[in-house]
Amino acid sequence: MGELSVKPSVGEGLPPYVERAHDLELRQCLRKIRNGSSSVVVIEGNSCAGKARAAYEGAGTELHDWALLYPHSADGLRQAAAKGLVRPRTIIWLDDAHSTVLADRDGEEAAALLLTLKDAVSHLAIVVTIWPGHYEMLTGAAPASQGQDRLARRRTLLQASRRVTVPDTFTDRELDDFQRRVTDPQWVQAVDSARGTQELTQTLAAAVELMHRYRRSDHPGKALVTAAADLRRLGVREPIPVRTLTAAAPGYLTSHARMKLVGDWAATALAWARDPCHGVCPALPPVLHPDGIGPDPDRCDLNDYLEQHIAEERAFTAPPSPFWQAALTADLGGLSYAKLGTAAFSSARFKIARDLYIKALERHHTPAFSDLCVLYSERGMIHTRRGIDELLALCEPIEDGGESAFRLGTDIGYVATGQVDAEY
Repeated sequence: MGELSVKPSVGEGLPPYVERAHDLELRQCLRKIRNGSSSVVVIEGNSCAGKARAAYEGAGTELHDWALLYPHSADGLRQAAAKGLVRPRTIIWLDDAHSTVLADRDGEEAAALLLTLKDAVSHLAIVVTIWPGHYEMLTGAAPASQGQDRLARRRTLLQASRRVTVPDTFTDRELDDFQRRVTDPQWVQAVDSARGTQELTQTLAAAVELMHRYRRSDHPGKALVTAAADLRRLGVREPIPVRTLTAAAPGYLTSHARMKLVGDWAATALAWARDPCHGVCPALPPVLHPDGIGPDPDRCDLNDYLEQHIAEERAFTAPPSPFWQAALTADLGGLSYAKLGTAAFSSARFKIARDLYIKALERHHTPAFSDLCVLYSERGMIHTRRGIDELLALCEPIEDGGESAFRLGTDIGYVATGQVDAEY
């Protein structure tokens, strides 16, 4: 169950499953796939609402004898297709697709492949779970401008799907049904605690209490969690370097709180953030070590319930200066640096944006050069000899079939033809 991203729960074992209205709708969708043609089913809902458990229960009932593929990335999906693993009577499970298979630039290629597989393979169930905000973004109207629609294939894939919405809350009748079926003291306590909010699945996953602990705390570990949330909301999807969080943390603390930091405060803060709430879920969960054995002590994840809610709370709050300095020294991939560069640009931190884009280029993320050209144009540096020389030097080693050189040549062309004032 855990391997399919079904959240762990307080108590012993897996809690009883209470069917709700969306379960009937989901099973009808899966039954149609079993008896008919291939299709995409999108299960939409907030973090910890029960999307993965609903998919697990529905597939276990309607498609229990089908093969299961669970790619964690667009590349994993491509490899599975190339090896011929996508056959009739197969479920492709895409959990949290907004941050995995359908994320970023690779998401368009993945969506195109899924559309091809759906048409080419009979009796194929493509099951997608996704947060509501991301679903709305990926299915919204195409841009009115003549520019390239970067979401076109993802929009086509999701708009043609059958959508099932999982609500955040349980009715009183559903809570009563659950309570009648449990004897574990922690489950009994969970349903009693959920009576006020009706959020049973979140309470079982200890997510609600984890959020309460974060909000109430003045522990320095909270600063690490907030820094991780800022990294996530600004586009960093890969495992988070712990030293980046500890370097950024002082910016999230008041001067009075910083005065209290003594000894190995960073280790204490990290221990707090990694302590599982009710023995179930920590704020900063572990990630697998690169060698494939045990947890990586130098990197971590962020609890997705915290990610969603802290991102909403900090939507109009800029990260502090130490955050950006920590980002510059982080060990991240090219796409993450490019995302952070764009966020820095939007926050008017232009020099940091430039340095982050260059970090992206150093990691062979060539689209960052186009972002650099925009930055230099917006700041007027494209009009100067120094700016042009810097861009030429950065462009020279890029191997992208001449795309970056063409972009730079176009921008310089405006200067050379006198359409803008230039400094020579």
